[in-house]
Amino acid sequence: MDDPTGPEPVPDPAAIRALLAAGDSLAAFDAAEDALGAGPDGSTRDMEVGYLLVLALARSGSTELAEQRYAELGLDSAAEGTHLPPPLNEDVPALHARLAKDRAWAATGESRSRHARTAAERYAAVFDATGGHFSAVNAATMFRVAGDTDRSAAFARRALDAAARAGAGSYWRHASAAEAHLLLEDIQEASRALHAAATSPDDAPARRATTHRQLRRVCEITGADPEVLAPVSNPAVLHVCGHRLRAGSDDEEFVRRGIEEALDGLERSHGGVGSAWGSLAAGGDILCAEALLERGVDSNVVLACSVDDFIAASVRPAGDAWVPRFERCLDHASSVVMATDDAFLGHDTLFEYAGHRAMGEAVLEADRLDAPVAQLAVWDGSGADQRVGTGADVATWRSTGRTTHVVDPGDARVRGPSTFPAVGPDRVVRAMLFGDIKGFSRLSEPDLPVFFERVMGAVAGVLDDSASVLYRNSWGDGLYVVLDSAVGAARAALAMQDAVDSIDADALGLPADLGLRLGGHAGPVFAGHDPVRDEPTFFGAQVTRTARIEPRTPEGEVFVTDAFAALVRLEAPDDFTCEYVGHIATAKDYGAFPMYRLVARY
Repeated sequence: MDDPTGPEPVPDPAAIRALLAAGDSLAAFDAAEDALGAGPDGSTRDMEVGYLLVLALARSGSTELAEQRYAELGLDSAAEGTHLPPPLNEDVPALHARLAKDRAWAATGESRSRHARTAAERYAAVFDATGGHFSAVNAATMFRVAGDTDRSAAFARRALDAAARAGAGSYWRHASAAEAHLLLEDIQEASRALHAAATSPDDAPARRATTHRQLRRVCEITGADPEVLAPVSNPAVLHVCGHRLRAGSDDEEFVRRGIEEALDGLERSHGGVGSAWGSLAAGGDILCAEALLERGVDSNVVLACSVDDFIAASVRPAGDAWVPRFERCLDHASSVVMATDDAFLGHDTLFEYAGHRAMGEAVLEADRLDAPVAQLAVWDGSGADQRVGTGADVATWRSTGRTTHVVDPGDARVRGPSTFPAVGPDRVVRAMLFGDIKGFSRLSEPDLPVFFERVMGAVAGVLDDSASVLYRNSWGDGLYVVLDSAVGAARAALAMQDAVDSIDADALGLPADLGLRLGGHAGPVFAGHDPVRDEPTFFGAQVTRTARIEPRTPEGEVFVTDAFAALVRLEAPDDFTCEYVGHIATAKDYGAFPMYRLVARY
């Protein structure tokens, strides 16, 4: 029987642009992939969709993949022609320049100057062809980074002239003028232009994020006070947590007022709260969610387990009155993330994991929006030395140097253990890596001893040196490793890639295209004993999920789940970048998950 609903509608460029304007580069990338279907046919529409796809990747920090897709989609050859209509005739070649600019910002020293000059020359060529203010002001900034102050000033003035010709009303016109004024060190005019941008009808969070990130760097270069950027700063992203509280008491109203005062304070210091991440346990969590809902703030909920189990463990024990309030907040949430879809079984580890996941998601969103991030905790000061609970979340957050705003819970806190009985052995949060070597199946029998000694030996050497490794196993070229944390797994995974990349396969008589691919995930697993191998082991649904990632990973890469990316970003913000690569269909029809490419920050 035919599907009466018909096929899913294909996203059009306007819908993809709307996602980008809303700051959701991840959804924009997926929508562009869907819109391209089997691939571009050379039409203007497909060129626009391809441009938006690469732009979404660039905004997500995936510079290398963006460069690859720019070439694959034919945008490089289209940019050299003259058949593209406005604004694509400027946007497409300017995106090529933007990728060189991203390379420059990611580099240091002479490498930064070299990439900056490449970007500047590309932008200058675009300006010569189109006369656009966007290309002119970016050329000005990149020439300044490259140390060419004369050409920087000349292009800044050209940008102002071009912006004046563009007419009134455009956010980007005012943003370009502000950047040019900053480069010319005219702070007063820069401030006026930024106020105009912030009141433009096409102002949007993603545009503010792009402007704020770029102009922060311009302020660093010129020595300008970054306070001038306040008009285009995005409001804070918040992580919320709190103790379980009794409902309907005077103490509840006391806590509610404390939350409102904290949110008012964030309004004064950070321009308010744009979005929030947290759970929905009875008490502090729900009171924060209700206050945010009243203010129209997007609330993103992370639950440790199924809704029914969550209510039984974290809502109803504090009083039945909390249940309908939980349901209302859940219904009005902007998104709901199930930290696991495993059975709860009374294991508090799932709540530890969900808390860390929510904190990491808040940090990832703040990164995307170039916004401040903070924590709001309804907390009595206890439990910081515990593994699970509000005190543990506060301690984790503060250990990274981030700020917590504390609300006194008064005497309303509900104490005591969960009424949900524990079943079986507890679970532990662990990071897992699965990997294999492309080209292994083509090895001849005489190649195998060399392969195992040199290639797998190099992998083993990395694992020997890692204190995070708790378990390892291999079969042929297959690899399964369990580590104590996502950060430890990230370090080991990238070190293994470096070790394999450094092998001279030709000198060993092995195929030149041998490449290690690794998939990573982090989640709650059982720690037990393997009776067959007579050794400790780890098992559970989260292990299976990890195993389904690796077959979809390109050789030479490390792909990780959103959970892994969130934990790494929370715990080691300066060590790694996680570049979004889309919803990847995993092996054996296990489902499609958001996936990130793991990259070291140098």
